[in-house]
Amino acid sequence: MKNIRKRSILPAFAIAILLSSCQKQETTSPIRKNIEEAVFASGYIEQENNYTVSANVEGIILGLPVREGDSVIKNDLIVTIKNDVQNNQLQDALAVYNDAVFNASPDSPQLLNIQVQIDQAKQQLEFDKENYLRYKDLREKNSVSRFDFEKAELQYQASQNNLTALQKNYTEVSNALELNVQRSLVQVNTQKSLLGDYKITTEESGTVINVYKKTGRTGSQG
Repeated sequence: MKNIRKRSILPAFAIAILLSSCQKQETTSPIRKNIEEAVFASGYIEQENNYTVSANVEGIILGLPVREGDSVIKNDLIVTIKNDVQNNQLQDALAVYNDAVFNASPDSPQLLNIQVQIDQAKQQLEFDKENYLRYKDLREKNSVSRFDFEKAELQYQASQNNLTALQKNYTEVSNALELNVQRSLVQVNTQKSLLGDYKITTEESGTVINVYKKTGRTGSQG
């Protein structure tokens, strides 16, 4: 009977030791570190002072001499767009301008014709003036009738008026032709400006980041 009681005590003692070791508390030592704040968000990096170069016209890209990563300076040519129609319009405007310049010159047929009439009117006026003075002298001597004298006087006045009208006409026509020159020059400058839209240059120096078009493709506005 005694041997049996001793065996029953041993398991109970082993459980007591196990429970005692499980109740042992863990210790932690602090470590000092710098706290860094971090923010996580989706997006993309954009360089400062960047801009997108785009065309004001549509057409086939003939030249694209830049690539991504290339360095460019101000006024570098970066895109050439096909401009056959616009170039033809410029040539037409130049032809109109050159014709207007010729017509406004003193050697133009229109002004030469008026000038010939003026020269003839001057000759006629000189003749009528001499005739008038002669009849005036004769009238003072009572050698011609009053009717003949007044007829000569009226002819002299008519010649004066005719010359004045021709000179005025010359001035008006010359001014109108000169106005055509100015208008046609404005048209030439307008066509030149529009033609310039087919060649795109840089506004500032910098580096090419992206090239969205290729040679042979259509360059769209925007």
